[in-house]
Amino acid sequence: YADGQLSLDNMLVENKASSQTKRLHEAGMFSAAFVHHVTNAIHDMDQDVRDHVFVIIGLGEIIGSAMWEALSGLKQCKGALVVYDPFLSPQARALAEQKGVRFVDDLEDELKKDTRHVLIECVGEEKVISANHLRAAKADMKVFSFGTGRHWIDLPALEDMSRDQRGAPVREAVGRIGHLPVYTYKIP
Repeated sequence: YADGQLSLDNMLVENKASSQTKRLHEAGMFSAAFVHHVTNAIHDMDQDVRDHVFVIIGLGEIIGSAMWEALSGLKQCKGALVVYDPFLSPQARALAEQKGVRFVDDLEDELKKDTRHVLIECVGEEKVISANHLRAAKADMKVFSFGTGRHWIDLPALEDMSRDQRGAPVREAVGRIGHLPVYTYKIP
């Protein structure tokens, strides 16, 4: 310190946000923890993981890809794991398909199927889940956000769809993932 100020003469600053190290290690650590939370939350609702189709929203390079790797390794998810990513380049999609990733191109059609869906969001700022998607979904859909939350889903539409006669959104806290509450919305 010179005169109480921090000297930057011998300091190195390195940004690892897009580094190979982060891609290899951080993604694996987070995805294992996220898969643990998702499967535990489903079990906490007294449901079987095998009764669900998992839809990863946003494959990407780190979190979405790691989520696919982790879920595809679970025997109870075999054949019940798809990816929806309207922003993925054709080249990246072709590479993913070579690894065995199955894509769905029309999320609304997928959600109309008579099955329980688990949507796992791994995208940033893009609005992906619209009010039309929410209306198309069959009962008992679960949505987990491991991205920015309110940006990718039309949460105001979900709250509007779940309002009671008094105009308040009908939601119930059903648990916690870490320090964050988990809510279930009731849509009449």
